Amino acid sequence: MKWPQRWVAAFVVTLPAGKGESQPVSEACHFPHTVKHILVKCTCYSAARQRYFGVATLKDVFENVASRNIIAYIKYIGFCNRI
Repeated sequence: MKWPQRWVAAFVVTLPAGKGESQPVSEACHFPHTVKHILVKCTCYSAARQRYFGVATLKDVFENVASRNIIAYIKYIGFCNRI
């Protein structure tokens, strides 16, 4: 099952900070919180990524990973409370 489009839109829209605010960054690696960083790149979440979907590219995440696994991953890493 592919990731539902409205969830993708909500996730993408809520990551950047609002007007006048700086974009949040990862506390451990100091990279901006982007969809790609959270779902594919951040080293802090590599073990969780392997547990929930184990793919290496953003394209693979959205094309080959069940939406329930992506949602579970976002909840597991505690990011659900930030969006």
